[in-house]
Amino acid sequence: MSSKQIYQKKLIGFENEFNELSKIYKSENVPSGVIFYGKKGIGKRTFVFHLINSILSKNENGEYNSKDKIIDASNPSYKLAANGIHPNLFIVDTKEDKKTIDILQIREMFSFAKKSTFDNKLKFIVINNADNLNLFSSNALLKILEEPNEKISFIFIHNSKKKIIETIKSRCIFYKMNINESDKIKIIENILPQINLRSDIFNYYTTPGEIYEFYNFCVENKIDYNDINLEFLFKVISENISLIKTNYIVKNFTSFIEVYFYNKIVLSKNDSKYVELYKSFLKKIDSFNKYNLDLESLLIEFNGKIKNG
Repeated sequence: MSSKQIYQKKLIGFENEFNELSKIYKSENVPSGVIFYGKKGIGKRTFVFHLINSILSKNENGEYNSKDKIIDASNPSYKLAANGIHPNLFIVDTKEDKKTIDILQIREMFSFAKKSTFDNKLKFIVINNADNLNLFSSNALLKILEEPNEKISFIFIHNSKKKIIETIKSRCIFYKMNINESDKIKIIENILPQINLRSDIFNYYTTPGEIYEFYNFCVENKIDYNDINLEFLFKVISENISLIKTNYIVKNFTSFIEVYFYNKIVLSKNDSKYVELYKSFLKKIDSFNKYNLDLESLLIEFNGKIKNG
C-alpha cells in the first residue's frame, strides 16, 4: 500500500456495521459478496481492512482487538496485507493511468480465485472504486458471483457518484455507509492532529479522505496548509500555473469554486450579485466537465470575476 493512503489502525465509527458483519462472517453463511456504498473518503476502505484483519488474524500473534477496534501492527496478516502479498487477499483498483478497471485486472483476479486457500482460511477479493468497473469487467465478475465459492468473499467498495450494475448488486449484501460530524472530526484528529479545521476549505461536506488528500497536496507543493483559505489557494494556483495540471487540482478545482460561491452567498445573506455569479459558474462548470475544457481558462475567468466582484 502507498504511504499516501489512509490506513488507520484504530477504527472510528461504523460500530453497528462492524458488529453485524463480524457475526455474519463467523456464521456458516459467509456472504459471497458485500457492497459498501457511500461518499468517497468517509473511511469505507479502512473499515473493510479492519473487518478483513479481524477474520484473517484469528489465532495469530497480535490478533485483532475487536473490543476497541484496533489492528496490531505486529500481526502477520496485517504486515502481509499492508505489503500487498497476503495469500488470502487480492485487491483490484483503478490504475493511475486508467479511468476504469479493465478486463486484464479481472483475469488476474480469476487466477487468484482458482488458487487454494492458505491455512484453510477465507479468501477475500476487494474491488476498490467499484464504480470504475467497465461493462466487460462487470460481466466477467458476474460469472464468478453466479457460482459462489464458500471459501471466497467479494467486497465491493463503491463511491456514491455512480451506479453499480444491478446484476452485481442483486447478488450481494448492501451497506450504505455514513459518518456523522463528530466521528469525522475524531478521524481527522486521529490521522492529522496538526490540521486546522476552521479553514473554509474544510466545509461540512468534506470527508476525512478529502482532507488527507488536500494535506498531501500542500506538503508536496510546500504550501502552508494551516493558514490557507480558498481565496489564498486560488492566488497560489494563479502564481504557479503548473499547479493547475496536478491531479489533485484537476479533480477538485470546480468543487472549490462551488464552495467559494456557496460561502459568499451565505455570508452576504443571498446577495444577488453572488447568486447570479454562482448560477453562471455552475453552467460553466457543467460545460467544463461535459466537454473536458481547458482548466486554465476557467481559472483566468474565475479570477477576473472575483476581482471585479
